[in-house]
Amino acid sequence: MIKSVSAEPMSLAMEKLRGIREQMFNRGLSAYVVPTDDPHQSEYVAACFKRREFISGFTGSAGTAVITATKALLWTDGRYFSQALSELDTDHWTLMKDRQPGTPSIEKWISTYLISGAKVGVDPFLLGYDSASRWKKELIPAGIELQALEENLVDIIWGPFRPSLPVEPALHHTLQYTGRSVRDKVDSLCAELESKTCDLLVLAALDEVAWVLNVRGADIDFNPVIISYLTIHKQGLMHWYVDSHKVPHAVLEAIRYEALPHKLNLHPYSALLPALRQRADSASCRILIPNTASLALHLAVAEPQIVSTTSPVTLAKALKNEAELEGMRQAHLRDGSALVSYLAWLEGRLLQDRAEVSEAGGAARLEKFRAQVQGFVSLSFETISSSGANAAIIHYKPPKTGSKNISPKEIYLVDSGGQYRDGTTDVTRTIHLTPSLASAHLKRCFTRVLQAHIAVDTAVFPDGTSGYHLDILARAPMWRGGLDYRHGTGHGVGAFLNVHEGPQGMSMYRRSDEVGFKSGMTISNEPGYYEDGSFGIRHENVLFVKNAETENQFGDLNYLCFENMTFCPFQVSMLDISLLAKSEIDWLNAYHEQCMDKIGPLLVDNDQAYNW
Repeated sequence: MIKSVSAEPMSLAMEKLRGIREQMFNRGLSAYVVPTDDPHQSEYVAACFKRREFISGFTGSAGTAVITATKALLWTDGRYFSQALSELDTDHWTLMKDRQPGTPSIEKWISTYLISGAKVGVDPFLLGYDSASRWKKELIPAGIELQALEENLVDIIWGPFRPSLPVEPALHHTLQYTGRSVRDKVDSLCAELESKTCDLLVLAALDEVAWVLNVRGADIDFNPVIISYLTIHKQGLMHWYVDSHKVPHAVLEAIRYEALPHKLNLHPYSALLPALRQRADSASCRILIPNTASLALHLAVAEPQIVSTTSPVTLAKALKNEAELEGMRQAHLRDGSALVSYLAWLEGRLLQDRAEVSEAGGAARLEKFRAQVQGFVSLSFETISSSGANAAIIHYKPPKTGSKNISPKEIYLVDSGGQYRDGTTDVTRTIHLTPSLASAHLKRCFTRVLQAHIAVDTAVFPDGTSGYHLDILARAPMWRGGLDYRHGTGHGVGAFLNVHEGPQGMSMYRRSDEVGFKSGMTISNEPGYYEDGSFGIRHENVLFVKNAETENQFGDLNYLCFENMTFCPFQVSMLDISLLAKSEIDWLNAYHEQCMDKIGPLLVDNDQAYNW
């Protein structure tokens, strides 16, 4: 646990770093890496796995810390630059702006800074096999060893204050919402194993386990998943490695019934590695372990027996069936009514009542509106409620106490979403309650971002086109105004699962695991623009991919397009109409008609929201 080793007063950051460095010295390590990940490579993690946050003080959802005897560095992406600078103790920590000119990758920095013979320690459960492989290609030629440690050094200094594993109960997600039985999914996966001549599939990603078993949980805030592993034999026998106290008898029996004739056995969460080692004793056993799973899982099996490739669940989960799509459509309509109700309430409180509403108070009120909606379970992420300059912090989280008041005289950005039994939502709206005070520059920026949004929404493209290639459609209107943004344009969205879902995405950076768009996928559409210390703008809807009706089909290709799921008006009074083409004005008018037609009936008993 943390303890002072000097009579001199130290900052908390320095005290933690000194504790880590003592442990490094005892093990002969030149560097220690602390990823954000949990043992399942989750984007968002339970409190007990927030090791990088504990050691660095940075609370963002993405980032990796590297600690040496004299340096402490944090790599994170453009969404979090401002936040990291405000949260890090910069007397002891250095922000490394990932993917920016002049910033080396983690593995490149290590291979350059450390000398040959150096050892770099890491918890193998927290580093994905694909990342470890990439790092080794850089480190091995430099004579540097990546060493998998049995103990996590952060846990040692965290001591008894580290939170316990979650114990929330599991929930059966019925066929009404899933559209596919457990048996149907397992049959498909067994066919995949057969095609790859594999005997066993290991699933570590929490949303993949939840999807296959038609089960949901609450082990991670905002993500309805259960901390567990699942293995599937090529003949359909399943082994679920989970704390059995979290699986009510009725839920287990419902899953087993859906899986028939396949069987499902329960084992302790910690029993997976011994089971893998036992299976690996048979040299003829071939085990499919996804390349995104942890290094620890890959080290448990002899390399010749491992088939390391993309999980067959990833794409299957991304291709929503009609039951899932219809559920998401309905969830978005109800969610839209909650957001409109909130924005109308906020306008009334600030302009008519001249009351004060803090950023945190606004987020809490929006959650109350959502909680009144049928099927609401939780938020899908912590609400970004940001006024004025705070809106320029892309993933800003207002403090529970002491957050600034939302000002009617400056921009207000609210990025929020809900988890409902029938779907997951993610929506951003940016408003200015006194648009007459907005500068011409602010309105032009607001308009450019909407043009980028419309460009994506109206795209028609060949089946299989990647988000990397479509991303330029959003950036082109921005570039015409000399503007840009340091985040992706879109991400997949789960069906009462994780709000960020792959393998599809839309970004200016090419991802090795990215696949092209297929009918049935979902994608957010969220271009933005941010001026540090001044304002931020983002317009976000969730879309789904469907077949497009085209005049021709060159090369016998199928063509795709997007359809909106999200309905909430954009603020017309903040637009510079002179920048808009007629087609863009027509799109906006048609979209607002849809908003009235689709969510208007849900607001007939709320005059304030209906008239907004």
